[in-house]
Amino acid sequence: DDHMAKLSITTDQGRTAVKCRLSRDETVIGKELDFIASCPTQFFMRPRMAGNKTIIFTGADGIPMSSVLKIKMNKDRYFLIVAQLVEMLRSAQQYGFDLNRLVLDPKFMLMNKQSGQIFIPYMTVSKCETPNGGIVRCLREVSTLARFTTDYDFSFADNFMYFVMSMGRFSLADAEDYIRVNSPRTYNDMVRLPSIQSLQT
Repeated sequence: DDHMAKLSITTDQGRTAVKCRLSRDETVIGKELDFIASCPTQFFMRPRMAGNKTIIFTGADGIPMSSVLKIKMNKDRYFLIVAQLVEMLRSAQQYGFDLNRLVLDPKFMLMNKQSGQIFIPYMTVSKCETPNGGIVRCLREVSTLARFTTDYDFSFADNFMYFVMSMGRFSLADAEDYIRVNSPRTYNDMVRLPSIQSLQT
């Protein structure tokens, strides 16, 4: 479809990056691009223009999450991933981002293998449709792709997804409580960055 930005994985100075080619109808929102490029935003890759219809997203020093999920993990590692996705949504709301423009697709989310930190592109583009079925679909995809060291670890992921699917409407606070109770270590492991400034200010 010519009306939609095309995303692909590329390299930038030897590191994995996400490349976005805009369609004819789409334009970059300069104010948003500058904000994310200059502000220490947790979870969001740094965008920069490379030509007038291409954005390169960098800064994760990671590999695509879809590859990371194939490496067997225990329940704490799993919860570190889902907890960040939940916190990322909270950050996006605090920044005043349009949640429909978050790229919630594991193929284009990057994860630092050492720290476990996740970075995603936020499309600083008007009239933009992203591969985004919302946070619930993203969590489901992550949980489906994930490989676990034991059945015990897998059952934690399975129970979490059952909990998420039974919510009706996704609640950040409930998801955070669930993770805190079932993986207390996760919240201590999460990278805490300075408090957030909003896009509106």
